Amino acid sequence: MEVRLVVYARDEPTAHAACRAAFERIADIDECMSDYHSDSELMRLCAASGPRHPVVVSHQLFDVLTYGQEVSRRSNGVSDVTVGPYVRLLAKRAPIAPPSHPSRAADVRPRVAAEAQARSEASNG
Repeated sequence: MEVRLVVYARDEPTAHAACRAAFERIADIDECMSDYHSDSELMRLCAASGPRHPVVVSHQLFDVLTYGQEVSRRSNGVSDVTVGPYVRLLAKRAPIAPPSHPSRAADVRPRVAAEAQARSEASNG
């Protein structure tokens, strides 16, 4: 991940300290919420979660997911933090491959919010 910081400070040591703190915070967020790293807290949650299977998460991740649910509600489901399993299923398909087999979608369906499932079924039907 490439990040560029522009820092205005009284002196160079203060600027370096601010940059160091910013990069540490970025690394913390990446470690918690990256969907590119299988060992991130988010991906461990995805691997362990399912219907009626509670998983304890950090306050940081809980706050982000709670906000995501609020955005989903306000957008009538247009933005939905639970559609990751469908996205990963589609991403694995080659551009010329036939559509995913319905049983694969059934495998990930329990991990996706009901609202997203209804939209998906309506668009396919």
